[in-house]
Amino acid sequence: SHPAPANAQVTSSGIATIALIYLFVIAYNFSWGPLPWPYVSELFPTRIREPGIAVGVASQWLFNFVFSLTTPYMITNMGWGTFLLWGVFDICIAAFAWFVLTETQGRSLEEITNWKTPDVQIK
Repeated sequence: SHPAPANAQVTSSGIATIALIYLFVIAYNFSWGPLPWPYVSELFPTRIREPGIAVGVASQWLFNFVFSLTTPYMITNMGWGTFLLWGVFDICIAAFAWFVLTETQGRSLEEITNWKTPDVQIK
């Protein structure tokens, strides 16, 4: 972390890189990033809710760690293709969240549990 040299120039590729990073962060934070927190807490029946939340949130943290760990290597090896790849992943994840995941707003936890598994009786 050394300061930039006094004669450093701002290039169009540098501006594009910063813009793509911001676009990625915005897309991720409005799609998959925060999703495990509310959705996982509503998804599991009361009996197994705590372990379900723990596994869901831990997996989200794990994948954030993997993303943070691998991205610098990807940028070194793939260059601008890294941003394209993560952008495609963001679009796929946002589409999955929009079209596949069920809306739980306005339903009680019992309704969600019964709606997801109507034939299962928990004793």
